[in-house]
Amino acid sequence: MGAVYLAWDPVLERKVALKSIRLGDHGKAAATARFRREAMALAQLNHRNVCQVHDWVEARGSAFIAMEFIEGETLSRLAAGLDLRRKLQILRAIAYALEAAHAKGIVHRDLKPSNVMVDAAGQVKVLDFGLARLVDSTTVQGNDPTGNVPNLSGLAEALGDGPTLLVPASEEAGGRTRMEGSQDSPSPSSWGEMTEAGVFMGSPTYASPEQMRGKRVGPPSDVFSLGVVAWELLLGDYPFPGEGQARMAATIEGEIKPLRGRGLPRPVGTLLRAMLHKNPDQRPTSRQVAENLGRQLAGNPAAWWVGGTLAALGLVLGVGYYLFGRSIIADLVKEHPPRMAVMPIRNDTGDPALDAQVGVGMTELLSTALQGSPHMAVVEPESVARVMSNLRISPAEAMDPASPSQPRIANALGAHLFLRGTLSRDSATHANLLTYELVDGAGRTRFSGAAKAPQQGAFAPYALVDPAAHDLLHKVDPLRSNAVQNEPVPPEVFALYAEGKARFLKGDFKGSEAYLREASLKAPSFSSAVSGYAACLRRLGRDQAPAVANWALMSAKATGDRWAEGRALGLKAYLAKDLGHLDESQKLREATLALAQAIGDRDGETIAYNHLGLIAAERGKYTEAAEFYDRSLRLSQQTGDKVYLSLAQNNLANLALKRGDLGRAEALYRNNLNLQQGLGNRWGEALALNNLGVVALMARDLPTAEGRLTAALAIRQSVGDQGGQVTCLRNLGILALMKGDSSASTAFHRRALDLAQASGLRTVEAECRFYGAEVDRLQQRFNQALAGYQKVLELLPAGVTPEIRANAQAASAECLIRKPRPEVAEADKRLSSLTAGDADSPYVHRAKAWRAFRAGQRETALAELARATEDPRRQAPELRTELEATRALFLAGGGR
Repeated sequence: MGAVYLAWDPVLERKVALKSIRLGDHGKAAATARFRREAMALAQLNHRNVCQVHDWVEARGSAFIAMEFIEGETLSRLAAGLDLRRKLQILRAIAYALEAAHAKGIVHRDLKPSNVMVDAAGQVKVLDFGLARLVDSTTVQGNDPTGNVPNLSGLAEALGDGPTLLVPASEEAGGRTRMEGSQDSPSPSSWGEMTEAGVFMGSPTYASPEQMRGKRVGPPSDVFSLGVVAWELLLGDYPFPGEGQARMAATIEGEIKPLRGRGLPRPVGTLLRAMLHKNPDQRPTSRQVAENLGRQLAGNPAAWWVGGTLAALGLVLGVGYYLFGRSIIADLVKEHPPRMAVMPIRNDTGDPALDAQVGVGMTELLSTALQGSPHMAVVEPESVARVMSNLRISPAEAMDPASPSQPRIANALGAHLFLRGTLSRDSATHANLLTYELVDGAGRTRFSGAAKAPQQGAFAPYALVDPAAHDLLHKVDPLRSNAVQNEPVPPEVFALYAEGKARFLKGDFKGSEAYLREASLKAPSFSSAVSGYAACLRRLGRDQAPAVANWALMSAKATGDRWAEGRALGLKAYLAKDLGHLDESQKLREATLALAQAIGDRDGETIAYNHLGLIAAERGKYTEAAEFYDRSLRLSQQTGDKVYLSLAQNNLANLALKRGDLGRAEALYRNNLNLQQGLGNRWGEALALNNLGVVALMARDLPTAEGRLTAALAIRQSVGDQGGQVTCLRNLGILALMKGDSSASTAFHRRALDLAQASGLRTVEAECRFYGAEVDRLQQRFNQALAGYQKVLELLPAGVTPEIRANAQAASAECLIRKPRPEVAEADKRLSSLTAGDADSPYVHRAKAWRAFRAGQRETALAELARATEDPRRQAPELRTELEATRALFLAGGGR
């Protein structure tokens, strides 16, 4: 790809390897993109067995990567002089390097002996990720000029007031709403999609079968390449017979040479065969390869002697650990580390200007600093905030150590421990003082401490949080080195971020936008701010949300914050689903799942399984969706997190409802109702009652439905849940229509519309207008109904909540057909423009039935009515009476 020079870095005074490429006009864009991709991929890796990238720059038509200078030899040159043990050690080091890359979502794609070096100290280094492909489709377009974050020039001006759209409630709150919304915009490209489909890239001798076929490759492809490298290193030839195309054919068919009589230890031979399996799913992971090689290396007498010595030393250290270094939470460690939640820190300085920085900012910093400890599972700060909101616990209550709120929050989250703290001012020195204590579920203080920092101009929270986190981690694991790695940001940026995040958590998304945008622009690598900004834009339905989510992901990767990386990936997955890009959303969510499993984030696993269930359900793959929801349910039962447990229960009930299993749906919703009442979660109680009301609607048990929906509405009014009120009012409007009371139905839908307009959520308003227009259509007020349906289409751009758009378009076509002066051509145009996916809806079948009937095709009309009545997805129980009446009308041969 380019020349490599030995160069001198005059700033840090070190040798570097400078890789350059001349970018001519022909193919310049592709070359630049691929070269930048190599730099970005390598820059994410910080592992002792990976050649480290230091810098990237473009100048005068050339691109340069400054890399770690390795003074040594390639494996291909060293191989002949190595004994078996040293060869196995080198192979194990390569496997560990690949494990680190795969955990980052990077596939090498061109592993071979010349891409492995051993330095003068014997350290193994894997280099030249020039053909690496990021498997998780998570980045911005290839021509971004910085290589670190998107080009920010003009971004602030571009992010003006755009259309405000609904974020589906079911993904985060578990709410069931009719016709959930989404939005559409061009899908961002990615590094991972830059290689053309069907184009082979790599070295044929070491390539996997799937790579030779030009198919998409993943980590198993690298394991295969390592298997070829290992075979060559250990046996001196290649594992597949023939030369050129004959060898490629043998590789694809899996025709491995026999190993018998080659003098290779049997476990190593078994491992080689597994690595070289033609089916990628049958190969071990890079970690399993490393562990297997490690066991082989430990299997000689010298290793046993060392192992025995270490065991004896471990016994001595174990006694010392018990006597002098026992953890303060050792008794809470069972099968999994105990869960710990950080409560909002109380600001007792007397300066209200610090409220957001202390209550939101410092709380988040402390949680982040404690994340990743193998001895505690730290709950995400936003999960704590969500529980506070659901349980209607004010920040003041949550910060009060004398209040029963903190144990309630911990119980809802399944936390065995909670950390509370207070920031005050030392009256003598005027220094800032952070006092804190770690409390268990029984109310016993396990540890308390304090951190002090002098006031020096602007408030600097890191000076207090980092020592506090260090002391806590030391007490949790006394014999472990606990280096806190918070990356400080300027105080003014932190203040902006904290204020924006505080407003975001209160639901003031418009108010938070300016603060989070400014914090992000001032500190582009502050991943928390950029993620918060992207989440805010998503809530507001801004078109720029996907680009900013890409930026958030790149910032997280650049700083090596894998927890932030998981949050950014998750946000991108939600955005892709909002936009209707289900394949992309699934791929992203699978990447978040793999990352969560790699870093031990069990909450992240739970969320990922739940979201994968939502994606499968939207595709109509109900069995697959149920499996994902069940996994999410089991994980939440293990962690004890009742919030995620409730979410999984609710989504399983929603799925049962879609499948027509009303009995199972009701049982699950009842379990959810009991759970919410036990937690004292009025919001969740109202949600469960609303959903039980929907079950009764489906069963046409109208008195029961009315009682449940009315009770849900009363609770939502008492807790100020406007969005929930809209749903209840809309369902009550449908109920009134099923009872034949069109005036009451109109009144309910009008109230719902007024609330939706006040909320500024366009998709909610569109749904309310749709049901209002349905009442007008039923009363044969076709012109008013047409105006209502047209307003729905204006509120929803193409691709946004496609079901509502399709239903409104079909209903408007029906009105055109049934008018005193029919407009058949326009009606046909609207019906013919519906996609095949949109057509399987009772509203569409109803419109087609009227079109056929007016054309004199009664049998076709009756067949369409039958399809509308089937309604397998239970979209419209309120239409049943109307459809039966229409059928009778068609059979009688009259009517409009």
